[in-house]
Amino acid sequence: LLCVKDIFVSQSDSIKQQCTPNTIRALRIHIRRLRSLLKFFEPLLQKEGFKTHTEKLRQWGDLLGKIRDLDVLTAAWHEFSSLCNTLPDHANHWIDLITERRGFLSATVLYTLEQGELTRGLFELQGWLLQEKDSDQEMSNLVSETETHVQKMLTTAVKDLRSEIAAINGIPKIRQLHVLRIRIKRMRYLLEALSVVSCFHDDAFVASMKKLQTLIGKIHDVYQIKGLLKKIETGEGESTLLFHQELFLGWRSRDALRHFFSLPGAFEEVRKTAKIFLRTLSTLRRGRQTKPGHNTDAHEPE
Repeated sequence: LLCVKDIFVSQSDSIKQQCTPNTIRALRIHIRRLRSLLKFFEPLLQKEGFKTHTEKLRQWGDLLGKIRDLDVLTAAWHEFSSLCNTLPDHANHWIDLITERRGFLSATVLYTLEQGELTRGLFELQGWLLQEKDSDQEMSNLVSETETHVQKMLTTAVKDLRSEIAAINGIPKIRQLHVLRIRIKRMRYLLEALSVVSCFHDDAFVASMKKLQTLIGKIHDVYQIKGLLKKIETGEGESTLLFHQELFLGWRSRDALRHFFSLPGAFEEVRKTAKIFLRTLSTLRRGRQTKPGHNTDAHEPE
């Protein structure tokens, strides 16, 4: 429910500030965080209504994601053009088309938010989540099931993450990095939501995942930007990938190459902190108490 509250706050900010890049980004993050949390707890939730609520969140995430992609492209271009002050005036023509497209999408989002579409969906989601059990015993059983589920599923998810990273040899493919980034993002969202429970609070693991997610995200942005540019056409129907845009892509590709070189160290840091977190989870599952992140075993749990 705290995640739902965060969405309400971000929605209010988006309306007040007319869907600025920062408010759109924050709203998208909170919606995706809630969706990740719901999917993690799916086995414990009512099947009736689950798909409906998660699908609505997915649709909102996709819509906000389209705006976010345009914001990333626009910000990158402005940074590039500030460094390259010899660009001709007509070089900004294609960015005007992007700004127009962004304006249309943000106006659509703003109107929908002001009409209460997201609010209505969130209230329905809250009502679905807050349906009470018939007895105290059922509630007690639910709490016990939840604790067991979190420990078991987290252990499996963290092990899978370490295995996926260990399987990467040489320079990974973009698709492989994209899938890994999604897994890391969901894991980080989950742990951030669970951090209110002290035994699941692990700053080192979350920080290492955020660092790796950022690196992969910057690499992905280069390919995302290239894809967006190919979709933009001039009045003559020709691609606007002109000379100055090729320079722009080259500049972004240089950054991507630098981030590629930083991946091995980031991979190792995630695997190291994940291993420590696994030991914490192993201790919890055996019913012993320990501080999160504290190494209590001489070996990694199998």
